[in-house]
Formats: sequence, structure tokens, C-alpha cells
Amino acid sequence: GSYLTQVGCYTNAPAACSLNMLNLPVAGVYSMVLTPPAGTTAFSGSVSLSADVTGSFTLGTTSAITIARNGQNALYSFAGTAGQQLGLGLSAALTTPAAQIIYVTVFKPDGTTLGSTSINGGATAAVVYDVPALPVTGTYTVRINPASAATASLNVLLSQDATYTLSAGAAALPVSTTGVGQTARLNFTGALGQNLGFGLTGITLTPTNTNPVSVVVYKPDGSYLTQVGCYTNAPAACS
Repeated sequence: GSYLTQVGCYTNAPAACSLNMLNLPVAGVYSMVLTPPAGTTAFSGSVSLSADVTGSFTLGTTSAITIARNGQNALYSFAGTAGQQLGLGLSAALTTPAAQIIYVTVFKPDGTTLGSTSINGGATAAVVYDVPALPVTGTYTVRINPASAATASLNVLLSQDATYTLSAGAAALPVSTTGVGQTARLNFTGALGQNLGFGLTGITLTPTNTNPVSVVVYKPDGSYLTQVGCYTNAPAACS
């Protein structure tokens, strides 16, 4: 038969590996050949083959996802609109063995990658991923892939960005987010050569967190301009 894919599996902890076989090209009987390294006199292990855990995300609703079999993945879908700004919140992640990486990849309707993030099962409290602006209207998919054939559970929240409009010289604008994964998107109109300053004050986080609020500024074409990290320690402000 013709070649499909492969992986190398090592005995260093956790002495496990996984291999994703996506979109099988034909129906029929496939074969997998497991070849121990040269010089090995014996090989043993346990193998399993699993279909993806499937489901769909609803904006603003947390999905509790369990991946109960070694080597298994989860594949969830959501309906998106061109230009939509979304965030993915990952929390309460646990893996067996502990502290394995869970990879999360977002795919466009044509199957190409839009973006990706990850969370460490049991070692990271939560991850907020600002999904790139959706390029087309259609059905997007999110693949959740625990490393090293780990089993896993986590909560995933898909959120619409909280959107605000800023104006230079206007009164301070209250901004807030709700739920893990939601981001605040502040839009403003700038002129060529204009000099502007940004200030954020009265920062609070629920629950209390010593990590900063990340403020990233993008140009009109979507490329990066500048950024700052804002902390809650006194005076709980940044510029």
C-alpha cells in the first residue's frame, strides 16, 4: 500500500505517543507497522484506535470536554461570519499522565489552519486565545489534541469580543469582559503622523491574578504596531 503518515515513539516518560490520521483518503483496510529500533530484542505496549469526540460550540456557553481514550482527539465546530472577532477560553484542564500539553487548533471552513494555542493540563490555570478575525463565513472546526496519548478533560468557552470605540480627547470609557476567553477590542480612528497616548486605570481581575492584562495595538491592515502589559498592583494602571 502507499504511505499515509508516521510517528516515532520513545520510551522516555510518559513512554507514550499518539498519531493523528485526518481525513482518510479512501475507504478500505489500512495497516500500521510498528518497528522496534535496531538492537531491540523484544517490544510490548498497548494500542488503541479511536474516533474523535465531536460536538459544537455555542457562543457564550462553556463546553465541558472529556477525551477518555489514549490517542483520542476532540473535534468541535462553530458557525462563523466573515470579519467576526472571537476568543477561546481554556480552563480546568487536566491530563493523565499529569501536566501534558493539550494542543488546540482552529481550522477554516476549507480545512486550512487559522490559528492555534495550547494549555498544560494541571499546570496552567487558564489560557485566553484571541482568534484571528474570521476570513470567511462558514463552519469552522476546533481540534483538541492531548500530547503523548494522554487522556484529558477541559472547559472551553467561545466568546464574541466585547467591542468599544475610543475617541481621542473623550471622557474615560469603562470597559469589561465576562468569562474566560473573552477579550475587549477597542477601535479608534488615527491620522497619518498623529501622536496618541493610551491609558488604562482602575484595573481589577476576577479572581485575583498577578499576571498582566495584555494590550496589543494593531494597524488598520491587521499587522502589529506596539503593546504593553498592565498590572493590578498599585496604582493598577498603565500607559
